[in-house]
Amino acid sequence: MKKVASYYEVIKHKQSINHNEFHSFFILDHSRPTPRSAHYFSLQNRLNFKMPADFSGTWKFVKGENLTTLLDKLNVPADKRPSQEGSTVTISQSGDSFSIKTTTAAGDRNVSFSIGTSFVDPDIKALRGKELSVTPAWDGAKLVLKGEKGNGVTRELVGGQMVVTFEFDGVSAKRYFAKA
Repeated sequence: MKKVASYYEVIKHKQSINHNEFHSFFILDHSRPTPRSAHYFSLQNRLNFKMPADFSGTWKFVKGENLTTLLDKLNVPADKRPSQEGSTVTISQSGDSFSIKTTTAAGDRNVSFSIGTSFVDPDIKALRGKELSVTPAWDGAKLVLKGEKGNGVTRELVGGQMVVTFEFDGVSAKRYFAKA
């Protein structure tokens, strides 16, 4: 039996529908679009979007680029600088909701957030002793946390690795993680 949903129900529940799945839905609204109507194709285009990336899993640190320069720019004292070796990140993702546990030699940090809802970044607070509010958003398949003045963190999946890019006052640094 085919699923029945209106365009508005699909959007309300943030369901993702790929091209093949779209044809298994009846679009029920006041105009009752048919496969030949312009409205039907407009709905098909809006529903035929790529699902953002799934970051779920445990990720083990592989390498970093330009981290010392970034930490210098952030004025992070040497005793507060995170140890890169052996650090892991465990991400639980359910749609647009995330729970991230970062484990380092210095201890664990946990944060939970949802796309579009600002929160205080615990990593910045731990490193700098300052509270910095960030707002998470999707940029295609990238998870972007933007703070004041365009500073922020971007997570993306590249070649089976999670690449985390930090931007602060024109200084960029990257951390690379492999799936554990």
